[in-house]
Amino acid sequence: MCVGRRIAEKQLQIVISKLVRNFKIEWHHGEMGMTFCVLHKPNMPARFNFIERSPSERPMDP
Repeated sequence: MCVGRRIAEKQLQIVISKLVRNFKIEWHHGEMGMTFCVLHKPNMPARFNFIERSPSERPMDP
């Protein structure tokens, strides 16, 4: 596996964890399916609602 790929995947994990920690993420647009095209991708636009969490709602850092 390419070293650059591992770095990119780790960066994605960090960004996703920060989003989940700081926002409630909601989906109100029906069931999302998947389309196969070399990589799996959603078959519709990903229209999530990001609602900022108050400091008291945020999980504590480990």
